[in-house]
Formats: sequence, C-alpha cells, structure tokens
Amino acid sequence: MCIDIDDRENKSEPARRKFAFPIEAYAIRIKLKARLELSSSESAMIMFDILAKKKVPLAKATNAVREILDAATNHGYATQRLDNLDMIRKQGMVLLDELIAKFNTFVDAISKLPPNSKAILNQRIAGITKNGGFDTEVFAELLDSVADCLPQLSPKKLANEALLHLLAETPCWGRPDVIGLWEAIPSITRSSVERKIEASLPQSGVALLRSIPTILESYRPSIRLG
Repeated sequence: MCIDIDDRENKSEPARRKFAFPIEAYAIRIKLKARLELSSSESAMIMFDILAKKKVPLAKATNAVREILDAATNHGYATQRLDNLDMIRKQGMVLLDELIAKFNTFVDAISKLPPNSKAILNQRIAGITKNGGFDTEVFAELLDSVADCLPQLSPKKLANEALLHLLAETPCWGRPDVIGLWEAIPSITRSSVERKIEASLPQSGVALLRSIPTILESYRPSIRLG
C-alpha cells in the first residue's frame, strides 16, 4: 500500500476524518510504503550524497534510502499502533486478573471436598493428562470433565458449591466462562503457563487445579513503561 505523506497532509480535514476510522482500526497491521517517485526527491538526493561520501555501495545506499522513506511514510500511524497495543495490553491484564480470581474461588471450593471425592477427581483428570501434553484444548476438556464429575460427588453441598463457582457467569448453552477467559488472556502468558504445567506432569488432578492460579500470576506480562 503506497501513500505520499505530503499528499495526505494536504487533504482537507473532512476528507481525513472520513477515512481515518477504517484505517486506524487496522493500524497495528498497516505497513505503508513510500511511493517510488520519492526516491528521486530532494530529501532522497541529500541522503544519497551523504552515503556516497561515506563510500557506501550504491545498492546498499538505495536500500537504506528506501527504508528511511518507508519509515517516514509509515510514521503517521505510529501513535495509533501504540494506542491500540496499549489498549489490548490493558484488556489482557483485566481478563487475566478475572481468570485468576475466578479460578482461585473455584479451587478453594474443590479443596473443601473430602479425600474420597478428591480421589475420584484425580482419577478423572489423570485420564486426560496421561499423555503429558497440556494446551487450551486439554484445559477445556479437563474443566468439562470436572463439571460432569462434580454432581456425582459427596457431600452434595460442597460439590454443588464448587460446580457453581466453576460455572459462574456461564450461559446455559455455552462452555464454562473460565475457558473463555483462558483463551482471551495474553497469548504469551497462556503459552508460558501451558508449557510450565506440561513440564510438571504427571501430578494429581486437584494439585494441578490448585497450581493454575499461582502459575498464571507468575507469568503476568510486565508493564510497558514509557
């Protein structure tokens, strides 16, 4: 996609406003290229002269000038990119906090179950993690299995309480909300947590569930400064 900086700046304000939204919405992915004729502009000639005095080969000088012109053309959307990335980062942190809070509440309820009920859960979960792999699909299968198993456990009051926490804010036709949150957290955090859990297998199912909030917290993305 090519665009001339000067042409863009000379457009009327209404025209800029008209086309700003759809372009800014994709600002993270837009990579603008300078028009070829800018390679013969006065600014380009000044750069070529400087590089010639430095005895830079013509091919390398041409590539360098084109990269600089592309960067200058592309700079117009730098602010939008940073704003969009910052918004995505903040949303990811909010969703991560929500997932940790909900999972902590759920595993606290699981921890109150008696040993015989925990043993049943351990057996169910062991069947899912026996191959030693752990990813989003395994995470979803694990929680679906726990949700199916809890109504069969005793005492009913504690098992139902754990199930209610697991299914909190989940529509009757959908998967547990925590699975959606898991898929929505920053991908770098999710990938790191999956690899960490995978490296810790095998372990008892209840212990695995209890470890997830702590591991999620340990891989919280760092705050970007500046």
